[in-house]
Amino acid sequence: MFVYRGSTALITGASKGLGKVFAETLAARGMDLVLVARSGDALRALAQDLTARYSVQCVPPSADLANPCAAIQIGEELEHRGIQVERGKGGIINLASNASFQPLPYMGTYAATKAFVLFFSEALQYELAGTGVHVMAACPGPTATSFFDGVSTEVSPKDMDSSESVVEKTLKAFDRRKAVAYPGRTSVRAATWLSRFVPRTLAVRLAAMATGKMGLQG
Repeated sequence: MFVYRGSTALITGASKGLGKVFAETLAARGMDLVLVARSGDALRALAQDLTARYSVQCVPPSADLANPCAAIQIGEELEHRGIQVERGKGGIINLASNASFQPLPYMGTYAATKAFVLFFSEALQYELAGTGVHVMAACPGPTATSFFDGVSTEVSPKDMDSSESVVEKTLKAFDRRKAVAYPGRTSVRAATWLSRFVPRTLAVRLAAMATGKMGLQG
């Protein structure tokens, strides 16, 4: 099992949703944190709260990662502070989705980008084997976060997994050195098998039926 206490985790999107739950969970396990998001005020409030509750070091550099210079700026700030994230040890968890496994009509761009995250993570895990750095992609299904805020959808809260459940299952898979984690309910995992066992044209039609029922067809 990975030794959390005394290590440092860098979490992107840390001000809300799964990022915030990852921050709270890892702080509870004794990890120092680098919290990254665009929301400076929310990040600083979260950092102060986690430091007070768990006596860990929290650094909240606000940044927009869509800016090509953001990663360099964060790296320079951490170097200036003498903070190192997992060099030669530790791991990387990339957030993919159960949408990574097939084209998804009405959410085409989202599914395509998540497919990239999944394939990139699996390739990187192979390349880094033996270096001490473990890479894993997490593929949750619908999760109770702000993801659907402002979107017309008919997804019921009872059909969503809690953020806390997704994070706990993701970290459990990470501890088991999995390359891909499926931190959702059984039906979510089963949906990822479609593209393996049915023709792709049928997989696309079934995926379209699913997003249609969610009210995402526009």
